[in-house]
Amino acid sequence: MGAREYGLLKSLEAPKKLSELKLSEIDEVLKQHYNPKPPVMLERFKFYQRNQRSDETISTYFAELKKMAESCDFDTFRSQALRDRLVCGLLDKNIQKRLLSEDSLTIDKAIKLALSMEAASQNA
Repeated sequence: MGAREYGLLKSLEAPKKLSELKLSEIDEVLKQHYNPKPPVMLERFKFYQRNQRSDETISTYFAELKKMAESCDFDTFRSQALRDRLVCGLLDKNIQKRLLSEDSLTIDKAIKLALSMEAASQNA
């Protein structure tokens, strides 16, 4: 570790002495400093703003939503949030209307139905 990083680490952990810290603690302090966890509210904002792009299939869009949801801390609400964002963000309004008309729509049912409708419209 260079002098600059050592000084930074001392500042981050003051008034503790660095010799009292375990290597794992030092590693964690530096990780938090250089790669801070983004605020959950910001991650959720980005998630809820995400719509399907014109160059993107539904499966690609859904994969992106699942990736984004990882940092949103949805816990047990994750599948509902994914379902809602998938339906609300679809470009194809016919597929969207069909999904909105379903009672008790789960994420599994929504993605299965959306993908089959997308395939049917591409093959027609």
